[in-house]
Amino acid sequence: MLKLEIWIALRYLLGQQKAKGLLSTLSLFSFLGVFLSCMVPLVVLSIMGGFQKDIKERILSVNGHIAIYPIQNRDMLFDEALKGKLESIPGVLSAEGIIESQGLIETFGEYKSVLIRGVEPNLFQNDAGLRKAFQIMSGTRDISRPYYVLLGNELKETYAFEVGRRLSVIAIKQFGRLAEPKRFDMQIQGSYKTGYLDYDKNIVITSKRTLERELGMQGRVTKIILRVKNQWMLKGVLEEIHQTLKEPNLTLTWQEENEPLFKALNIERLMMWFVMLIIVCVAVFNVASSQALLVVDKKQEIGVLKTLGYTPAMILRIFLYEALILTVISSTLGLFVGAMIVNFLGKIISALDFLINSFYVVLAYFNGESYSHVSIIPSSVYYIDAIPTDLSMSKILGLFLSTLIVCFISGFVPAYNASKRGIIEVMRQR
Repeated sequence: MLKLEIWIALRYLLGQQKAKGLLSTLSLFSFLGVFLSCMVPLVVLSIMGGFQKDIKERILSVNGHIAIYPIQNRDMLFDEALKGKLESIPGVLSAEGIIESQGLIETFGEYKSVLIRGVEPNLFQNDAGLRKAFQIMSGTRDISRPYYVLLGNELKETYAFEVGRRLSVIAIKQFGRLAEPKRFDMQIQGSYKTGYLDYDKNIVITSKRTLERELGMQGRVTKIILRVKNQWMLKGVLEEIHQTLKEPNLTLTWQEENEPLFKALNIERLMMWFVMLIIVCVAVFNVASSQALLVVDKKQEIGVLKTLGYTPAMILRIFLYEALILTVISSTLGLFVGAMIVNFLGKIISALDFLINSFYVVLAYFNGESYSHVSIIPSSVYYIDAIPTDLSMSKILGLFLSTLIVCFISGFVPAYNASKRGIIEVMRQR
C-alpha cells in the first residue's frame, strides 16, 4: 500500500505540472520558492562563513592563540630556558617573545602613530603560517640586521615610502610610570600585506635586537605569544602556563583578545540565519497554498479513494508524500546549484566582470567617451583580492533538514483536511 500511496502522490504532483490555470502556477511558484530558499541561503551563508573564517585565520596567524602580558612591570623575562619550558607544555607548538612599543614615524615633517613590533629575525623562516599571513608586496622580509624594518603596504602606499629609504622613528622607553622618547633611524626593507587593514596601516616590524638596544630591554619582552595544536582546547594549556611562569601575568586567549569582534560576527551570523528563515517561510506559504488548492481540486478523487476503502490515514499520507516529494526535489536542486555557485564563485565573478566591462567598452565607443575599467569588487574599497567562501556539509544538511521539516509541517494542515473529508460531503459538493 505504501508504494501505491507514493505512486498516487507522484500522479498528483505530475498532474499539477500538466494542469492549466491557478493550480499549475502555484505549483511552479512552490517549486521555485523552495528552490530559491535553499540556494540563496547556502550561497549567502557560505560567503559569510568564508569572511569570518578568513578574518579568524588572519588574526591567529599574526597574534597567535594565547598572549601573555606582564602585570606589575612593563616587561617580563624571556630567555631560552623559559621558551623551552613553555614549548614543552602538551599542545603548545611554539612560544615567541616580542617587544611592542608605541611610536611615531616622521614623514614630510608630520608624524604618524604606529605600533613598533620587535620579533626574532628568523621567525618568518621558521613559521610557514606567518610567511603566508605576511605577504611581501615589495622588497624582502629580511630583518636580520639591526635597524631593518618592514612596513604594512597600506602605510607604505599612503605616505609614498620607498624600499631602501631611511625612516626616522621615535619609540617610547618606559621607566616605571615615566617615559622617554628615543629617536633613531631605520631602513625600509620591504612592505607586507596581511589583508587586515588595522595591521597593514599601523604596525611596523623590526628585529627584537633593535628594540632591545634602543629601549634597554635585553632579555626581556612585553608580550609572549603561544601557538597551539588545537585552538578550541586551551583550558589545560592555560593551567600549565600559570604553573610555569613565576612572574605575575595576564593570560588571554584569542577569543578573549578579540571578544568584541567575534561577538559582532556571531550576532551578524545569527541575524543572517533569521533572515534566511524568513525566506524559507515564504517558500513554505507557497507550498501550503499549493497543497490547499490541490485538496480542493482533488475532492472527487478523494471521494473515490474513500469509496474504495482508503482510510483517513492513507489519504493523509498521500498528500504528505506529495508535499515531501516536491520539497525534496526542489531543495536538492537548490542546494546543488548553490554549491556549484559557491565552488565556481571566482569564475562567475570574472565572467560578470568581463561582460560588464565589454558593455561599457561598446557604450563608450558609440558615445565617443573614454573608458576606465570597472571592477565588481574593487580591492581598494573592500580590501580583498577574492571573495572567500566556506562551504561545509553541516550548512547543506542544516538547510535541507530545516526546509524539509518546515515544509512537512506546512503541508500537514491541507493533508489533514483532505483526510477528514467524508464521502457524503464530497458527493454533495459534486
